[in-house]
Amino acid sequence: MNHRPAWTSLASLLLLAGCAPEDTPAPEQPSTQVQSLAVPVPARIQAEDYKTGGEGVGYHDTTAGNSGGVYRAGDVDLEATSDVGGGYNVTSIAAGEWLGYTIQVTQAGTYSFKARVASGVTGTKTLHLIIDGYTRPAVSFTQATGAQSWMTVPLGSFTLGANIHSVQVVADTAGFNFNHLDIALDTGVRGMGVDGKQLVRDGKPFLPRGFNMVGVLAPDGCANPSNVPRNARNAFGQAELLAARDAWAANTVRFQVSQAGLDPQDPLFRQSYVDRVKAGVQLARSLGLVVIVSMQDQFYSCGDVHPLPSAATLRAWSTLVPELKADPDVMLELFNEPQNDVTTAAWEQWKNGGTTPLSNLGVPAVGYQQLVNHVRALGSTQVLIADGANYAGKLQGMPLLTDTLVPPRLMYAVHPYYFHIANNATLAADQANWETRFGYLTATHPVIATEWNANSSTCKTGTEARIPDFFAWLKEHRIGLLGHAFDVPGSMVNDLVSWQPTTLTQGCSAPGNDAGTLVQAHFRQLAAAESP
Repeated sequence: MNHRPAWTSLASLLLLAGCAPEDTPAPEQPSTQVQSLAVPVPARIQAEDYKTGGEGVGYHDTTAGNSGGVYRAGDVDLEATSDVGGGYNVTSIAAGEWLGYTIQVTQAGTYSFKARVASGVTGTKTLHLIIDGYTRPAVSFTQATGAQSWMTVPLGSFTLGANIHSVQVVADTAGFNFNHLDIALDTGVRGMGVDGKQLVRDGKPFLPRGFNMVGVLAPDGCANPSNVPRNARNAFGQAELLAARDAWAANTVRFQVSQAGLDPQDPLFRQSYVDRVKAGVQLARSLGLVVIVSMQDQFYSCGDVHPLPSAATLRAWSTLVPELKADPDVMLELFNEPQNDVTTAAWEQWKNGGTTPLSNLGVPAVGYQQLVNHVRALGSTQVLIADGANYAGKLQGMPLLTDTLVPPRLMYAVHPYYFHIANNATLAADQANWETRFGYLTATHPVIATEWNANSSTCKTGTEARIPDFFAWLKEHRIGLLGHAFDVPGSMVNDLVSWQPTTLTQGCSAPGNDAGTLVQAHFRQLAAAESP
C-alpha cells in the first residue's frame, strides 16, 4: 500500500456532514486507545502516520511486510515520495486495504477533506471513507500520468462535532499511491466566489494563472473551420491539459466556445458539439483545473461576428448552463470581446442592449445585464465574467452590473494586448495607462485578464523589457492572467506536441516569437509562493 490517506466519495461526504439515513443508528464513541492517538484538526495527516495497533486496528493490508522497508514496521508498504515536502507515501495498494486515523475536533463545524494521490495505472481508481463507523460514498479518479505525478482531489465537506472521530481510508481498487489527507475547517464557501474586490476559491484568495484553449471552439456543424481551431481540436486532450498544469503551473483554463454551435436555432447547432464542450470541461475539472467558459461569436467559432450579444447569445447559454451549473469551479464569461466604444451611449447599449450606437448586424443588442439575469434564471450561482469595451481593451467609464445573488458573484475582464502603449513609452506612462483602462476598478471589484500575449501584432519598441513590470503590476492589483493561447503554435507554445514555450530571442516583432518562456517562469514563481 501507499503511505498516504485515501479519498471519500460524495455520498460518504454527505454522511460525514451528518446526512446519514434516518434509520442509521448513532455512531459509537471511539475507544480510549483511539482517543489517545487523536490528531487535532485542521491538519495535514501523512498517510504513513496511520494509528498504531497493527492489522485490523491501524490498517488492513493483504500482504505481509513493508515492501519498501522504510519509516516503520508493519505490513503497510511505504516508499520515499518525490511530492512537495518529501517524506513517504503508501504504495502497492490492493483492493480492500485500508488505513486508520483518529482526529480530534475542538471546534464544531464543517470540515473539508482533500486527498493527495498519484497513479501510473490506466483505468478508474476508486476509494471511500469510513467515518465513525459509517461508510461514505466512493470517489473515483482516472489520472494515470505516473506513480509520483501527484494531484489533490477534493473529497467534500462534512459537519463534525467537537469530539474524537475515527477515519478510515479504504481502497476499493488497486493502482494508486497515497501521500496525505488534508482536513480543514470549511468557511462555508465552496468553489469560486467573490469576496469584495477579491476572487476566492473555497473561501481563500485565488489568483488565476493559465491559458486560453481553442480546442473546443469550432462547432461540429462547421464544415470548413480554420486551421487554427482544427489543429487545436486534434491536439486537445489530457496530455495538453497536464502540460499546462504541471510544466507551466497553470491553475485555470479558458475554453472559448461557439455561440452558433450552441444556439438551437442556428444551422451549425449539433448536440454532439454540446457534448464535446461538456466533456472538455469535465476533463479539465477532473485534473483539478478551474475552468472559464467564454461565449464567442467570431471568425474561429464560425459565427456571424456580432459586435454585441444578441438573442442567440441567450439561447446558447440556455443550452450550456444546465450542463455546467452544478460545478462551482466553472466560471462563465458571458460574451467575448464586445466592440462598443467607451462613450456614455455605447456603455448604455453594452449594459442594457438596444439598436444604437452599434447596429449589431441588424439585430437588437442584448445587454450584459440581461445576460446576467438570464444565466441566474437558469439556476447558475457561478461567478460570471463581463468583458470590457473595445474588444475587452478598456473598462473606463463602465457602468457596473448588478447580481441577483447576495453577495454578488461578478467580475470584469480585460484583454490588455496593448500593454505597452507606444515605442519607448516610459514605465510611468504605461502604468498610468493600465490604471486608467482597468486598474482603477480593482480597488472595488475583481478583474481578470482573460487574454494576453506579446506577439508581433501589438509589438512596440521596448515591449520585451516592459513584460516583467506588467506581470508585477498585475500581481499587485490581484489581476489573474491567461495567456493566449496554449494550443496555437507561435503564441505561448512552439508546437502542439511538446508544448515548449516560445521565446523573444528575435524580438516580439518577429512572427512566431512570443513571451511563453516569461509566462512559464512567472506562473512557476506564483505557484511556488503559494506552496505551503
